[in-house]
Amino acid sequence: MAKVTIQSHYSFRYSEVYEIVEWRDGCVFKTKSIGFIHNDDAHKFSKDKYILSSLSTKLTRNQRLIELELI
Repeated sequence: MAKVTIQSHYSFRYSEVYEIVEWRDGCVFKTKSIGFIHNDDAHKFSKDKYILSSLSTKLTRNQRLIELELI
């Protein structure tokens, strides 16, 4: 896994990847975070196995630089 440091105002270019761990009644019930990707790589993740989400404001709030571990 590679690490990248970005300015927080560029966080819109990245997504957090969650692996779907459990389904219940046809809905996602449990997920786990597996890392971050650049949005250009989103096509590599199957929608029935992974959920892509924007970066949490917890990561970007009050910070100029953010370090992300890319998968």
